[in-house]
Amino acid sequence: MVNTTTAAKQRTTVPWPEVSFFLVLTFGGAWLTALPLWIGGVSVSGPWFLLVSIGTMLVPAIATAITAWIWRPPQGIARSTGLALPRPARRLWGFGALGFGYPVVVALVALPLGLLTGVAYLDVSGLSGLRQLARDQFGLAGGAAPGSLLLSAVGMTAALFVFGLLPCFGEEWGWRGYLIPKLLPLGIWPALLIDGVLWAVWHAPLLLRGFNYGSTDVAGIAEMIVSCVLAAIVLGWLDLRSGSAWPAVIAHSSNNTFAVLITTGLAVDTAHPVDPLLTQIPVWVATALLVFVLHRRGQLSVPTGRVNPPDGAGIRQTIPRTGRRHR
Repeated sequence: MVNTTTAAKQRTTVPWPEVSFFLVLTFGGAWLTALPLWIGGVSVSGPWFLLVSIGTMLVPAIATAITAWIWRPPQGIARSTGLALPRPARRLWGFGALGFGYPVVVALVALPLGLLTGVAYLDVSGLSGLRQLARDQFGLAGGAAPGSLLLSAVGMTAALFVFGLLPCFGEEWGWRGYLIPKLLPLGIWPALLIDGVLWAVWHAPLLLRGFNYGSTDVAGIAEMIVSCVLAAIVLGWLDLRSGSAWPAVIAHSSNNTFAVLITTGLAVDTAHPVDPLLTQIPVWVATALLVFVLHRRGQLSVPTGRVNPPDGAGIRQTIPRTGRRHR
């Protein structure tokens, strides 16, 4: 006979041994894959960095697979970790579209905010920022006509979006698919915030070598914490609300490609260089506005009385299907 008190306690507590094992694998694996940056002479601006970064992004998925294989969730790995596709199929298309669109909308909202505050500039005639991005990241010729350059950049970005789905899956299956449901007994807001902070600090092996923000000290980690906490709230909502990690995977790849095209290409005038930190502030504000909307519509709450099973399955369906109206 199952002890009902013990069962209830299991459902309302975080499985810390399992979570700790996952975190040790994830953080340890990140430092291991980043060793070429520290002792191998690989630079974040060099050609070999792509392999290092992809390897690092795949670590959380590997840690999830190992952890789930050892602990054997009774609901099954696919359901417990969000690996299964949303059902019915229209939920995949709907939430996939939301995932793809959210980073683009955030970048577009951040653009006028940046223009108003003087941290973004438009070079409509010359597209100098886009030309620089095309040379540095796409390997495209910088002397093309503006229309041809924009078309080529969008095409390359679309290809990179598809290519990026695999490494983004590596991160999302771990940080959102596996970890957030395990932390939900703490409450949805603590779960999302802790997930975001851990996700940000996990980037330290790359950040401390100058990746992303160009900083090699804790300032880069602090900036990443703000970015990741805000993003983790939206990505976590996509995962929990859809019942699958895949919409968050799509959102992550869209952020790394199409949103970057806007924020570091279209919204840049090379004649007016701006500190990378300042360019992030409008994005943070725009994302915070989205989080506020989700909160006001009751989308970031778990109904009272619903608890998280020991394996984390089922909790994704407890997010309300429709938001509450506030007067």
